[in-house]
Amino acid sequence: MKRIVIDASSAILLYKIGLFAIIMGAYEVVLAESVYQEVFRPGYPGAKSFGKYFINRQFGVCSVNRSIKLSPDQVAALSVLGNGEKDTIMLFLDGNGDFVIIDDGRGAGFCRDHRIPYINSLLVAKILLLSRNIGEAVYQNKIEMLIRLGRYSQKIIDYALTCPSEELALFMPE
Repeated sequence: MKRIVIDASSAILLYKIGLFAIIMGAYEVVLAESVYQEVFRPGYPGAKSFGKYFINRQFGVCSVNRSIKLSPDQVAALSVLGNGEKDTIMLFLDGNGDFVIIDDGRGAGFCRDHRIPYINSLLVAKILLLSRNIGEAVYQNKIEMLIRLGRYSQKIIDYALTCPSEELALFMPE
């Protein structure tokens, strides 16, 4: 089973539209401790559910190794990210996942610039469709919800809607 590292905004967004539970069935999901603290914070959407998922061992929580070797460029680029995005990327860099799910624009930019395999929640929905974890009608509904709830540029939306399945092969569940 492929292992994914996910940031808080993506986890919450996928929870809000009803796809987080499906993700946990298709992948081994890992959250940084700071991400878990954010999604479990009282008052946040899904906080109680995330607590239950954790108790039921439906996802893992990992500590970030602050002593991993980073280039000066990586240190500078990570310094502008929020704690959750930074910790998510650091977990990946330390070998804790096959890819990253991140919707934060600066975090996605870091992944792109440093050749870290990543997708956003729009592409998660498409992958779940292509892997037959959800049907076409559910996919259409979830994409509409993501477009409404997320803060995606038209360019990102267009790419997600037209992305060839070959470009998503790395991210497909096993």
